[in-house]
Amino acid sequence: MKVYGVKVVALYKNKLVIVKQFREGKKRFTYELPGGRIENNEDLKEGARRELSEETGLVAGSLIELGTFSIPKSPVVITLFFTNDIIDLQNQQLDKDEDIHVLFIDVEEAFGHVASGKWQDTRLGFGLVLARSNGLV
Repeated sequence: MKVYGVKVVALYKNKLVIVKQFREGKKRFTYELPGGRIENNEDLKEGARRELSEETGLVAGSLIELGTFSIPKSPVVITLFFTNDIIDLQNQQLDKDEDIHVLFIDVEEAFGHVASGKWQDTRLGFGLVLARSNGLV
């Protein structure tokens, strides 16, 4: 059975929005794009807006779909979105087991961290490359 998720390449005040969180399974902090699983019959854009808001407090207006990919040997299917249309700022709405720190990073710095291997999240790398190839970052 497929598991659908979303990630958002979000720019706020010309900075890339990154979520830093401790991943118990990896025993380290990860640097990722905001996002998560789609709930029930939720529309992908609705899920992307919800996840961005819950994890960062940023409320997106318009979203641009960047693409969808599957993770090899996994049921996970990820759809990537882009926004620089932040229309409101609220408090994070984290799950009890989440401790997410929101970082605002220069886009070129983020590319450098991905290229050097310091930030290893595949979805972050794909999101940056797709946003760049579409002239968005």
